[in-house]
Amino acid sequence: MLEEALSEDFWDFGRVRSIFRALRLTNNEDSVGYISENLEKLLPFVKDIVLLLDALKKNGKLDGFDITDRIIPLLASGAGHGVPVIRVWLLEIFVRAISPISAKKVAEIAKLSELDGRQLILINGVIKNVVYFRKNKTRFEQFGRFEQYALILGASCLPSDEYETWIGAIKPGLTGPLDAMFCDWAKTKHGALNDVIASLSNTAAEPGAEPG
Repeated sequence: MLEEALSEDFWDFGRVRSIFRALRLTNNEDSVGYISENLEKLLPFVKDIVLLLDALKKNGKLDGFDITDRIIPLLASGAGHGVPVIRVWLLEIFVRAISPISAKKVAEIAKLSELDGRQLILINGVIKNVVYFRKNKTRFEQFGRFEQYALILGASCLPSDEYETWIGAIKPGLTGPLDAMFCDWAKTKHGALNDVIASLSNTAAEPGAEPG
C-alpha cells in the first residue's frame, strides 16, 4: 500500500501519512525493506518513518536492523544537512537506538545548531560513550543552555559514583531557578537514560510535537 501511494506522480501527503500511521498502529513491518532502500526519497516523511520504526523496535520486530550507513551520507548533504526538522528526525533514529552507531561515527557528524548538539549529546549517552562525558565535564560552560541539560542526562551513563562527582562539579555553574532540582532529579535516573528518552519520545507521536 505504501509503495503504491508513493508510485504516483504527485504524492497525496495526507494519504501517505495515514498509511504510515496505520502501519505503526498495526505493527506492520512489511514496508521496512522499502523504507531502507528509499530513505532519501522518503525524507519528507522522516518523522512518520521514525515513529513507525520505533514502534516496531519496541515490539521486537527490528532485530538486526541497521540503516546507519544510509543515514550518515544524508546528514552530510541535501535536505538531511540543510533542513533542520529533517536533520533532527534523522538523528532521532540514533537517539532512540533504532539503528546502531559507533562513537567514531557520531564524532564525524557535524554540529550545525544547538539542537544538533543536543541530539549528538544524547546519542553519546545512549551508546555509553563515557570518554565523551569525562572530556566535557570541564567544558560544560562552553555548551548552550539547551545542550547542558542533555549533557546532564547523557552523563548518567557514567558509573554511579563518578556521575555523582560529575554532577557536583558542574552544579555550581548552573544559575537557573530549577537547575539544582533538575540535577537532583537526574541523579535518580542514573543508568536509565533509555527509559527517560522513551518517556519523552512518547510526546513526539502527538500532532505537532517535536522529537525528544
